[in-house]
Amino acid sequence: MTLMRQGGSRGAKATESDNRRPAAGFGSIRKTERSVTHSPFAVNRDGGAGAGFFWVRLRDASSSSKVHAQVKRSILQSIRGLLGLQSHNPAIGFCTLAIQAPYRRRARLLCGDVTTLPWTVLTDVPEDFSDLPVTVIAHAPTGPMASDYLRTEYLTRQQPAGARGAAAYHDKRFALLATLKGHRTAIYFDADSRVGALPLLGAIPTGLCALPVVQNSIAGHLERWGSWRIEPFTELALHLTGDAGILTQARWCHESLLAVTADGREKRFFQVWAEAAAFLQAREVYSGEGGVIGIAAACAGWTVNFEALHELGAVVRHEGGGPKAS
Repeated sequence: MTLMRQGGSRGAKATESDNRRPAAGFGSIRKTERSVTHSPFAVNRDGGAGAGFFWVRLRDASSSSKVHAQVKRSILQSIRGLLGLQSHNPAIGFCTLAIQAPYRRRARLLCGDVTTLPWTVLTDVPEDFSDLPVTVIAHAPTGPMASDYLRTEYLTRQQPAGARGAAAYHDKRFALLATLKGHRTAIYFDADSRVGALPLLGAIPTGLCALPVVQNSIAGHLERWGSWRIEPFTELALHLTGDAGILTQARWCHESLLAVTADGREKRFFQVWAEAAAFLQAREVYSGEGGVIGIAAACAGWTVNFEALHELGAVVRHEGGGPKAS
C-alpha cells in the first residue's frame, strides 16, 4: 500500500516488512508491499491535513485482483477518518427544498452536516441561509406545502374517501435542475434529513437512482396506499403514453433521497415530470410524486437504479412523519 501526498518535493521513502501485521481496522492483507512517501506537507500531529490531498494505491505482490473491492473501500474510509477528510467529488452537487419555517430550520442543519460538497437550496426565504456557504435560490411553491395542511381550511376541505393531505413536493425537481447546471450528478435530500459520516462517493450511475424503500410498481403501490389516486394516475398514463400499462411496468420511487446523473435523457425526464405534475395538480392531486418520478424515468428510457445509493442512504436519517408544525 502506497500512501502519497500531492504537492511539494519528494522526501525520503521508508519501506516496511511485508510480514508485519496490518494496523487495526485495515483488514488482513498479506504480501502487500507498503511504503510511505513523505512530503513537506505532512499530516499535522492533531490529525489535520495540510495542503494537497492523499490517495491510496494497493499493490498486492501476488495479484491485485485478489483484493476485494469492499476491503479497498474499508481501507480508504479508515484513512479518510484518520486524516479528518471528507469525500469530495466535484461532479456531485447536493440540493434540498426548504419551504416554510419548519423546513428552513431543518435544512440549515442538513447543510451543516456536509460541508465538503456544494449545496443548492431552493427556499421561500433566502435570507435564512445568508450566513451559510450554500447556493440559495428564491422559490415560490407551485402548490400547497406540508404545513399548509395544518391550517383549518385544508383540514376541513372535502377530500376523496381515504385521501390524506400531502404537499406539492413535485417542486423538488427544480432543486435537481438547478444543481445539474453546475454538476453532472445532483443528489436531492428531503430537508428533514440528517447525514452522518459521509461515505466515499465515486461516480454515480447515469440516469435515476433511488433507495429501495418501496419495492413495488406504481399500480401496486397505489392499490395499497391512497387508492383514490388510481383513477387520476390512470388518466395521466393515458395522457402521457396512450397506455395505462406503464403503471404496472414502472417502479414507484421513494423520493426522500434521489440522484440524477446527466446522460442526455434528463431533459425528457424533467419534461415528463413537469407535465405530469401540472396534470395531477390541476385535478387537486398533490401527492404521489414517487409515482410521477417512476413514470418520468420510464418515459426517458431510464431503468431506475436502486443499489447505487445504498451506502449513502445508510448514513441518512429521514425524520418523515408528515407535516411539521415547528
